[in-house]
Amino acid sequence: MVYICIVLSFVDKRNLLCSNDLRPVDPSFWIVYKATMPFRPFDTEKAVQAAAALIRRNGGNCMSRIRLAKLLYLANRRMLKEHGRLIFDTRFVAMENGPLSSDVQQLIQGIGHDEKEWSRFIESDGKYSLLLVEDPGNSRLSQAE
Repeated sequence: MVYICIVLSFVDKRNLLCSNDLRPVDPSFWIVYKATMPFRPFDTEKAVQAAAALIRRNGGNCMSRIRLAKLLYLANRRMLKEHGRLIFDTRFVAMENGPLSSDVQQLIQGIGHDEKEWSRFIESDGKYSLLLVEDPGNSRLSQAE
């Protein structure tokens, strides 16, 4: 079962969490990200560059699908925590094994709206792995990202 997820953070920015259980004791203690930030459409080019940077940093040109999806979620979460914005706007979903970006998950599965742009640089290498076949560069990523 898939739940729509809302990204929440503590006011003091110590922790971020994603949950389908929205029952905090004191509502003034929470900040809701999407309510305070303008929504931008999903940027596939930026997501591809961020994914490629993580695959390269992993020490090669191959990474498991789930690892890449989780690392992209964690990178977005860290960017929000440290700089108050995401690397790329996306919808987050709570999955059985933790939250993921739904847009990135669709691209990894080969069903995303910009799947052709994704597959130009990152291809499936069997059932569980992804292969970086061409470097998309990092022109869309800031130094912090």
